[in-house]
This record gives sequence, structure tokens and C-alpha cells, in this order.
Amino acid sequence: MSVLEELVAEDLALLEQLRQSGQGEQLNQVANLLRAADMVYLLASAAAFPVACYLAYALTSLGVRNVLVSGVGGMLAEQLSSATDKDLLLVVESGACPPPFSRAIAAASKRSVAIAVLSGSTPSTLSKYAGARLATHPSKKGTPRSLAVLMTLSLTLIVAVGRQHAAKAKVAAALPERGVRLPRVTACAG
Repeated sequence: MSVLEELVAEDLALLEQLRQSGQGEQLNQVANLLRAADMVYLLASAAAFPVACYLAYALTSLGVRNVLVSGVGGMLAEQLSSATDKDLLLVVESGACPPPFSRAIAAASKRSVAIAVLSGSTPSTLSKYAGARLATHPSKKGTPRSLAVLMTLSLTLIVAVGRQHAAKAKVAAALPERGVRLPRVTACAG
């Protein structure tokens, strides 16, 4: 079996486990938190950072205000210091969370910032802070971590938020005019 075949087979097995995991309720919970937040702070370390970048792009496309927290220059705590109890910290993790991230997440939790975690590891060290969590099974030891499952979780989350926005727009369009107009929101097709 080639390396490509091996990694694809592992991803397919992990995606099948995800499909059967029954995380629909958690997915809706995270989507509701995203929709309700004044600002979404996106945080990811190491290999999971591209997933957070995609989420920033997709959430912006849906009109969801967000900040991609990079921690450049050791400024992680400062970048998260303005998060409030009206915001959401969405953490994407693919492995062990580095100590500076753990400290910044703990500080946000103490300020009552809502925290949701998309995790590529079970169990997650961040579970104690997370009000909502979507998790995947880890890959086999000795193989590189794939982002396929975390990206699938992210895409699913974006589609769920897009559908919520579309449903809200449909309801708003059906309401009689009374001088108050709800903002028009369009969902991205995917």
C-alpha cells in the first residue's frame, strides 16, 4: 500500500467514525454560539491553523464578525484580552495544546467568554473550558495528523450556520412590513 493509499484509507475510516458519532446536537450548539456571538475569536495552534484560517474566511463570507488570533510576537493573551461574555472563542486543536494557549483560554474562561472546541484529539485537555465541543478520533500513532476530519467538521459547521442564516432570512422575508426590517443575510452555497 502506498503512502497516499494508507493516509486516504485512514482518513476515510476517521470520517466514517465521525459520521457515526452522533454529534448533531453539539454541532447545533456550536452553530448557535457562532450565530449569537458579537465577535468570534478563532484560535488554533500548529497543524490546525489552516482550519482556523478557513473558518475566518467562511465566517466572514456569512457576515459573522471574527478575529483570527495568531499570537504573533507572543501577543496571544493581549489579542484575546478584549473578548467578553458576549463573544465566542472557537479553538481548533489537532494535538496537545501549548501552555501559552492553555493559559489564554483559561483567562478567557474566567472572564465568562463562551468557549467551543473543535478537537482532533480525544480526550481534549480543553474540555474543562468548553461549553460546546466537537471531537474526532485521533489518527493512528506514527502517522501524520490529517486535517481532513477537522476540515469536514469546519465545513459542516459553516453549512449549519449558513442554513440558520438562510432560514432567518426566509422568515424575515415572510414577515409583513411594520417599519422594522431584519438584515438580509445570504448563505454560501457549498
